[in-house]
Amino acid sequence: MLAVGFNYMQQEEYVSWTRTQLQDLGKFVAILSPSELCLIPSDNFDSSILSTILSPVLSLSQLTCIYTQFMEQSSENTLHPVLLSALPSAEILNPNAPFIWSKDKTDLLAASAIFTPAQMQALHVVSTPGQWSPSNMSSILSIHPHCLADVTPHDLRLNLDHLVQAIYTTGPDKFHTIASKIQSLPRHLLMAWLEETHGRPGSKKVDEFWSSDVLLDRITPTTLPDNAVTNPFINHPLAAQFDRFTSANKSLLPSLALAGMSCHCIDLVETPDTLQVLALFRYHLERDGSISAMPSSSRKCWAKKVRQFLHLKSLMFNVTVTSEPDLLSLLSTSDIKAIGGEILLTWGGPALASITHPEVMHEVLMAVSHTHPHLYVRNGVTYECMKVMANAMLDFMIKEEGGKVNLRVLTHVLCVDT
Repeated sequence: MLAVGFNYMQQEEYVSWTRTQLQDLGKFVAILSPSELCLIPSDNFDSSILSTILSPVLSLSQLTCIYTQFMEQSSENTLHPVLLSALPSAEILNPNAPFIWSKDKTDLLAASAIFTPAQMQALHVVSTPGQWSPSNMSSILSIHPHCLADVTPHDLRLNLDHLVQAIYTTGPDKFHTIASKIQSLPRHLLMAWLEETHGRPGSKKVDEFWSSDVLLDRITPTTLPDNAVTNPFINHPLAAQFDRFTSANKSLLPSLALAGMSCHCIDLVETPDTLQVLALFRYHLERDGSISAMPSSSRKCWAKKVRQFLHLKSLMFNVTVTSEPDLLSLLSTSDIKAIGGEILLTWGGPALASITHPEVMHEVLMAVSHTHPHLYVRNGVTYECMKVMANAMLDFMIKEEGGKVNLRVLTHVLCVDT
């Protein structure tokens, strides 16, 4: 970008630049530093030039310089949508601000992605009146849910019906976008969402346990999907939830808030449905491929719930279990994939390396070895635990592969004790 941009620059004496030179550079103005932009005479920055040079790749500091230059020579009451990111917090709160919330909220919310904390606070003040209306809330959820960061759990519980109605207002076309954006809400708000749903009639079974049909937004005989709406991604992890979303019988959509599950909420999951709920919980946490970690409290509570699931499995298959390695031997391939290495690490290296069934031990160690290294530290995995698991993997390969060692597989594990 720098090489191409410099080809359009006739000279670098910014203080003498004309409107033509700025126009020739166009979107490549992004290669200029904020200080260089501030050297360009302000009378070059009119509305037509802004349309030529502004782009989403500009940083907040660059936009601030352009905004300052533009305001020095302009008396217009309107502002280019990209420049809304550079509005000072005082200007956002000004009754004569260059935007109208009802008309420009989409552009303003999009611009807030790079706001400073002071700007965000000002935006919260502007957006709070009427924020629970379906039109306002749907815009907030689909563009920048962080605007709800100041909402208390109590307020969210009181207004949950309005929030859900806003999601339905966006329609099926934006379901997956909304589902992804919702995950950026603070965890305590997602937790409040689930707690409020759990307290509603029909959400519980015997002994306060969740109804999994409600928690996972399953299709039931009373919640059939709308056949007129085609599911665009039939193999998507949220395909079933999309079908439930199209049903005439509305839901509070708790399946979209599973990332906020507390220990109390996890304990109330029906044991036979543990892995289904856990799989969707993990999907929401890992949806964008970023390196994130499960809250330690959730991880430990999920490990406890998985133990309950495996004990139930042992009773169903009439298998006698006397130790943790015996219990873990009941894991199937699908179980291991649903649970994930982060939760399996909760058992510790010695337990995982001594799983009774050798094939299960191998699959578990492979799942653990594909876990991001920083999660070892968060799980309290010691160097000795790593050596135990690595040597167990090496011993398995030597024994099962006739003495041949696959180095590509071994690259996933470290600390082999040689």
